[in-house]
Amino acid sequence: MQYEPMRFVTSYCILVIQVLFQPVMAAGDPIAGEQKALLCVTCHGASGRSTVPNIPKLSGQMENYIVRATEEFQSGIRASPVMSDISAMLKNPVDLEDIAAYFASQPIMTGTPRDSALAQRGEALFTSGRCNYCHGEGGKRFAPFKMAVPVIGGQHKTYLIIAMRDIRDAKRPGDDYDLMKQTLEEMTEQDIEAIAEYLSGL
Repeated sequence: MQYEPMRFVTSYCILVIQVLFQPVMAAGDPIAGEQKALLCVTCHGASGRSTVPNIPKLSGQMENYIVRATEEFQSGIRASPVMSDISAMLKNPVDLEDIAAYFASQPIMTGTPRDSALAQRGEALFTSGRCNYCHGEGGKRFAPFKMAVPVIGGQHKTYLIIAMRDIRDAKRPGDDYDLMKQTLEEMTEQDIEAIAEYLSGL
């Protein structure tokens, strides 16, 4: 992969400066959110532990990321026959924040460890591609600031591949500064599969 270091570093520095001055979203109520989340668990699983490969796990996901993703479905920025309809039912922002707080309060998602050459290659790509700058080591937490960056370590492999392809192909947003799109455009399909193999096993 060939990167444009100055372009990436400049975009990253702008992102850091702007995010550091973003107001922190008020936390929802996870206790109230448990009942409200019944709307979601049919697809995303009990406590957000989805068992369907193309439906993301929400257990331990970042609260502000869940809110942002749902708002993108509400606004039409992202499209899904199911999520577009479900998100439209959450007309009260407090309900959405409570649901997000409930899933965020659950144990962080985990996968099945994969001791394979593909996973090892994926780990190297995750670091060399600077993915850990925002997603944190092993994709388990955001780093080094509070922003709407998802937990991806332990997520389904199938879902990760779909998400990366869609961001690369501009079918869904990645981040406000196109850092993910820039990086993914420089990766091969084999690179994307390797990263997904690594992350899904964490």
